[in-house]
Amino acid sequence: MKKKLVSGLLEKPLPEPLSSVDGDEYKLVEIDRDGLLFDEELVDVASQGIAVQAFYARRDGLNAPLYKPFESASDRVFLRKSVVERLKEVNRVLLPFGVEVLVWDGYRPVSVQKALWNWILEEARQRMPEASSVEQTEFALRFASDPEGFDPNNPETYPTHSTGGAVDLTLRELASGNSLYMGGIYLDPSENTATRFFENAKRNAPASDLEARRNRRLLYWAMSSFDFVNYAYEWWHFDYRTQAWVMNQGMPAGLKASFGVAYEGQVV
Repeated sequence: MKKKLVSGLLEKPLPEPLSSVDGDEYKLVEIDRDGLLFDEELVDVASQGIAVQAFYARRDGLNAPLYKPFESASDRVFLRKSVVERLKEVNRVLLPFGVEVLVWDGYRPVSVQKALWNWILEEARQRMPEASSVEQTEFALRFASDPEGFDPNNPETYPTHSTGGAVDLTLRELASGNSLYMGGIYLDPSENTATRFFENAKRNAPASDLEARRNRRLLYWAMSSFDFVNYAYEWWHFDYRTQAWVMNQGMPAGLKASFGVAYEGQVV
């Protein structure tokens, strides 16, 4: 294990994002159909020794802010094989800190994406009752992809989670299984979900703010060390070789995305 890598995970400030795009523009990124990762298989994340808590399938009411399951959601989480292999490496780096990743969501069937989109759009309407429908949609797009126009035969129309290359996750203690404090809950569409929200906290800031900054840095740098790219508006969301992975790196010229298969061929 690289000592320099481990020692820098807590103190190194998070960088300014390379992309400020918060909509569905990632779908314009070209997909490399000849690459080795095109048509890559999906694997059951839990079967590979990685902690999973399938957020959208929970029926105990403890998955705030939903407080309910989406009926089409599975209690198993799948990701592309290359993503899972990198998560294993992330866990090895996190071991000296006594923590591991806890995966909430990965491959997302379009049926679940539709349920999420409807939920976040209703949240926008509730929070912004005086706003226009366009403004409400723009707000919703910051936190979820619009599955309208999805064509299973056209990779460019897939929501990023429906490729199996996007993962939502947090950190938890190995000893207790308790999740680390991140300064905000998963899926909450508020300003403090932005990954860098606590970066400007001063030394005399509340201890909770400093704890959140520390933990977000640990997650961010551990994931970035293995080529994951964070979405700047959600501290929990990372991509590997997706269209959003390209977009969130500032759309480097010539960089293309890969594309994974759907679980058992079912995408709707």
